[in-house]
Amino acid sequence: MERAEPGLVLRERQALEASLDFHRDTLLLKCAGLTAAQLKERPVPPSRLSLLGLVRHMIEVERWWFHAAANTEAFKHEVGRARVAVAGKRLDDVVPSHGHHPERVRNMASQGSKAAGA
Repeated sequence: MERAEPGLVLRERQALEASLDFHRDTLLLKCAGLTAAQLKERPVPPSRLSLLGLVRHMIEVERWWFHAAANTEAFKHEVGRARVAVAGKRLDDVVPSHGHHPERVRNMASQGSKAAGA
């Protein structure tokens, strides 16, 4: 795999695209020829990030920057759904969790007081 150094004198859009492509290609070059196990290795002991993790992160970065309007609209949609879900609930209502621990429940008043430092 080859990567092209961005030119030194380019129009703004050309410079942006060349720089992005250079960094995208650099990541792919680092991954080229590695086995799945090697891609999953974490190079520095305290780090939890592997090359595969970095590739997955960059997928999300690309989606965010280049599909930002769709992501923003999806976020606004979910905010609206959340508002509908809690409409009419009291702060001391206990509700099931839909997060990582579905067996847990949330007491809306205690969550608010934890955030307030109580």
